Amino acid sequence: MKPAPLSPSEVEIVTVTYGERWGLLRQVISAALSEGAGGVTVVDNAAAPGLAGRIAAEFDSRVQLIHHSTNLGSAGGFAAGMRAALTRTKRFICLLDDDNVLAPGCLASLLATYTAQDMPSAPAHSAVLAFRPEHYVAGSLAQQQRERSSYLGFHVADIGHKLLRHLGHCCAPQSQGGEVRWGPWGGLLFHRAVPESIGLPRADYVLYNDDIEWTLRLTDAGGRIVLDRQARIVDVDQSGHAAANYPNVFVALLTGSSDMRMYYEFRNRSHLEQLRNRRPDLVMRVNRLLFWLILQIYALALGRPQRLRLLKAARHDGESGRLGTCPAYPLPACNGEAA
Repeated sequence: MKPAPLSPSEVEIVTVTYGERWGLLRQVISAALSEGAGGVTVVDNAAAPGLAGRIAAEFDSRVQLIHHSTNLGSAGGFAAGMRAALTRTKRFICLLDDDNVLAPGCLASLLATYTAQDMPSAPAHSAVLAFRPEHYVAGSLAQQQRERSSYLGFHVADIGHKLLRHLGHCCAPQSQGGEVRWGPWGGLLFHRAVPESIGLPRADYVLYNDDIEWTLRLTDAGGRIVLDRQARIVDVDQSGHAAANYPNVFVALLTGSSDMRMYYEFRNRSHLEQLRNRRPDLVMRVNRLLFWLILQIYALALGRPQRLRLLKAARHDGESGRLGTCPAYPLPACNGEAA
């Protein structure tokens, strides 16, 4: 007997916002409710004053606001949002960044994929992920498993392929759908049993790679994440998707983003690498040696010794387990100043 279709009204949307992003957030909430979501939980990470009033003026009681006087980052924000969503009655939770607008039919497609993949039989071990055309999509399950012997995503065996891609003879691999080992917060839908089983995101990651750590926790426990390319999300704020303009990861690390963002990104990635590879094999040791040799050469060539020192400090903190908010790199508050 064919199971009854799941309804978007059974989904609680969770999103985290900060600063002055009401123009983006209102689009996210409007699209979610138009898609039939049963509720929306907005986590206010020290956003601009007046957010509660703006939400009350435009939306009904389906939208709840969780206020934080300081910016806890995406990790603390989504942890608080999931915790709040679990106090409501909805069976499913769908996470969105505060610029992720659901395309028409997105929630229905995610729920249909959830059912088609027989996920209702294992709700604590299953999730589906929407497709974001403007966002990097992690590789297939097989590609991601290969990265176990890489160092921070760098693998000596990829050099030839990346050279050909730079010359225009091949394209960067992207997942064509199917299972992935990890994924971003934006567009991730799962049953409430998942956080009840594996726990909430690590608040001490603060910012960046908190989504990778949490989704890896799910798949490491035998769970599945399936990418649904028919479920589309539009990233209405394109300012955060400039990384592809850099010729390689070394140039991006040394010249891209702010020091604050780069510190948390690199620290958390280093911590995750250390956590998952306590006994690195020979290939990984070679990849690590080459990675730092190449990075130092680029730092010398680009005249970026200060950024190289920052990356080394971030690596040390990550590998030493020194997490949480770093006093040297506070997160922005609602007025754009350090929190």
